[in-house]
Amino acid sequence: MYDWLSHEIAAGSFIVTANHRLARTLQDHFNEREKARGLGAWKTPNIRSLDSWMLECVNHAKSGGDRRTRLGAHAAALVWERCLPRQANTEFLSRAAFVREARKAWSRLKEWNVSLEELSRYVRSSDERLFLQCARSYEDTLEKNAWLDDATVASEFCRLCAASAFTLPNRVVLAGFDRKTPVFERIVRRLKETGVAVEEAPPHIREGKARIVSAANTEAELRSAGDWARELLLDEPEKRIAIVVPGLDQNGQRYARLIREGLVPGWQGGSSDLARCLNVSYGRRLAEYSMVQTALLALRWLATGLRFAEVSTLLRSPFLGRHGDSGRSQAERKLREEPDRSWSREGVIRVLVRSEAPSVKDWVKRIGGLEEFAQSEREPQPSSVWAQKFAECLEGLGWPGERSLRSSEFQLVNRWRQLLNEFARLDPVSRPLNCSQAAELLNSMAGDVIFQAQRPGGTVNLLGVLETSGMEFDAIWCAGMDANRWPVSAQPVNLLPRRLQIERGMPDATPEDSLLFGKGIFARLVASADDVVLSWAQQDDETELMPSPYLETAEAVESSPARDPGWYAAGLAGSYRLAAVEKDPVPPVAAGEKVSGGAYTIHQQRTEPLGALVGGRLNCDMLPQVETGISAALRGRIVHKALQQLYGDKPTQAEVLSWKHSALEVRLEKAAAEGIRRYIANADPVLRRLLYFERDRLAALLGQFISEELKRPPFAVGEIEEEHDVDLNGIVVSVRIDRVDHVNGSVLILDYKSGAPKSVENRGGEIAHLQLAVYACALTGEIAGLVLANLDSRQVVYKGAGLKESWSVFKDNDESWRNKLEAWKQEVRLHAANLKKGDARVNVQQSSKDARPLAVVSRIAELKRAE
Repeated sequence: MYDWLSHEIAAGSFIVTANHRLARTLQDHFNEREKARGLGAWKTPNIRSLDSWMLECVNHAKSGGDRRTRLGAHAAALVWERCLPRQANTEFLSRAAFVREARKAWSRLKEWNVSLEELSRYVRSSDERLFLQCARSYEDTLEKNAWLDDATVASEFCRLCAASAFTLPNRVVLAGFDRKTPVFERIVRRLKETGVAVEEAPPHIREGKARIVSAANTEAELRSAGDWARELLLDEPEKRIAIVVPGLDQNGQRYARLIREGLVPGWQGGSSDLARCLNVSYGRRLAEYSMVQTALLALRWLATGLRFAEVSTLLRSPFLGRHGDSGRSQAERKLREEPDRSWSREGVIRVLVRSEAPSVKDWVKRIGGLEEFAQSEREPQPSSVWAQKFAECLEGLGWPGERSLRSSEFQLVNRWRQLLNEFARLDPVSRPLNCSQAAELLNSMAGDVIFQAQRPGGTVNLLGVLETSGMEFDAIWCAGMDANRWPVSAQPVNLLPRRLQIERGMPDATPEDSLLFGKGIFARLVASADDVVLSWAQQDDETELMPSPYLETAEAVESSPARDPGWYAAGLAGSYRLAAVEKDPVPPVAAGEKVSGGAYTIHQQRTEPLGALVGGRLNCDMLPQVETGISAALRGRIVHKALQQLYGDKPTQAEVLSWKHSALEVRLEKAAAEGIRRYIANADPVLRRLLYFERDRLAALLGQFISEELKRPPFAVGEIEEEHDVDLNGIVVSVRIDRVDHVNGSVLILDYKSGAPKSVENRGGEIAHLQLAVYACALTGEIAGLVLANLDSRQVVYKGAGLKESWSVFKDNDESWRNKLEAWKQEVRLHAANLKKGDARVNVQQSSKDARPLAVVSRIAELKRAE
């Protein structure tokens, strides 16, 4: 493999590659060969990618006073943005998108040595004229400021080369150049003119024939590729293996997961080393890494509010401040109870400031520092100033966290700091920015940078098609060889005239060019290893596929089906049977053990004992679902708070009746306002408007409620939202009763409901809401009845059970009601006794919706199959 490399390095040749990956691969291969020879040290060979070598030469040139300054990619993009006229009609193409296309067109012009004067003779459309106008302005800006961008480095290299401004090697060997552009040929000519011997690395000569395999679908194809690599490694662990898939830049994570399914089945449940067995060549955008995401979110919070999901990310992030307790998770849960909105920093601080958890106190303090920073930094500043301030701000937030960083995380932090340095160097091309603009620009830059941490080489390499240029392997699997992807689709540059592209022979200018280039790439892939597999899938999602016509040109054995190992998890289904563990029962409630959840825990013991254990004894709550606007749960809390305010002075019915009309209106408005008061304080404009609508609706609904209350027999409010501790067979639970009325020497228990009307008992006479019976156990004296006061959006409806004399809607006689209530109380005590002794059965009769929150714990699906 790479038989030519050692000879050329020994001869003092300078190796120039088409890309950084090939340069790194050749360097690693040479190092391994020297180690195999028993050497402990050796001279580092001269191996560079063409871009990095030219830039190195230009930066170290002895050019005197005409030295040019190189613009980074981000600075160049800003210059293009500045050159785009404000009046330009980019209604159907954003300015940022136009700049991306303009940079592609500019690079293509420079690669093909096309001047703007020549371009002007071809332009016809408005977009082409706009690009020409911008390109002229951009070129003038570069010349005026003596700047270089990536596209003009080659021309500067040739100019300085002719002027002998730097020392050139005696011999250059070129490797991995699939397409030789005019500027590349110009560079080669210039090198030869200065006396440099220029040669190309010899291609690898394959021995043997390729094999063609087909798979049922893309998933099966890639799993098969992983399985093939695993079999090869079991025979020869030192083999260099590559799996090549088109479109890796867009679907890299998905393709990697599928290949790992065949390469290392069960990798998800093993150590991180199993995942690293597959080395994916393509990284992700810097802004997609969670550590950088956290930093960008925090900086964006300086200038604008964040939605709950974003605040939640910052609260749960291990990259900000201290951890060590569950406080931040509890704080995140507290925020979940609030409606989704645009959260300001001070709004979050107000909600969380009373927390006693050290981690939350630390987080709130750091966010408070963020607030102080935002208040003091309102004036526009140069990007270099913002870079320093952003770094200080993140340091104050404790980013990237207190724990020790892994190697990949350490590299990520360094790349972030490098990005801040690039941001700081934008001063020459950027006007002063305010905080919002600076954070937005930094976020945009992070979204453009592709980052991949350098790790020890994986056993198997997953590569894109063009990344394999000049590389050699022991075995290679080329996937995706279907007619949709081979021949490769033509992608001409949008802003350059098509006639110019055709006449100058630019890439993808014609279908014939794309076809010819694709054939060359295909031939190179097939020749890059002795063991070659070419695969295609018969279907991708719902799309039927056909094999690529290129397969007919390959010297290959006959086609055969791929061996699909299938999904690893599917092989585990049914392999474990559910068995009761008699030796590990749930322990009974111990003396002094606190059972939380109040009356709901007893109700849950009745319907789902396992849920009562998880919620009441283990104190595990389901995370509330975050909803936009006013959710049903929030509406219920608002109604309860308003009614508490309305009846806070515990009036009698006569006192309610005595309220004059004007006084009643004031009371209703005050109660409705109290219902939303807590939520108004932190609401954004949209939520505030919704809450005001809810206030007006609630005031009208409370008016209907008062009207219904006055139709009742006389009563006096005795309790409002008071707590009681009730002992149920040795289990003490705390309950909060919405309201208790005194009626004819007895008490009436009322529970407010804000949804659709519900009944106390079902058609069979069983109590539907056992919480009401728990409330009855908490009170002494005669219980006149249990009532659900339903206040939905349209009406006020009472549903109850109790004595006929207590309320006209009740139909039971005195003795039957007392017996019924006592039976319900006995049921409460029975379920409390079951809870106390450790009953945690699973209710297999419950619906899938009710079982879903605890389905993984209860394994209800297996229990149902076992019946």
